[in-house]
Amino acid sequence: MSQPIVRRSKNWQFSHAAAAMGAFWAGARKNEKHRVEKLRQLLVEGTRNIVAAAPGFSAATPSWRRS
Repeated sequence: MSQPIVRRSKNWQFSHAAAAMGAFWAGARKNEKHRVEKLRQLLVEGTRNIVAAAPGFSAATPSWRRS
């Protein structure tokens, strides 16, 4: 005798979809955080390079500390 076919409930389907969406958005937040941090770093380094190339700039200025 064969086993009856077990149907999964709608609740299981929704919870499974919610878990998958949660994992997707967690990854998206992590990627966005990394992208923003990399952009911030590029902007800061670019600004430092421009200021350092400016005439009269002293690298010993105490206000130019690395963040």
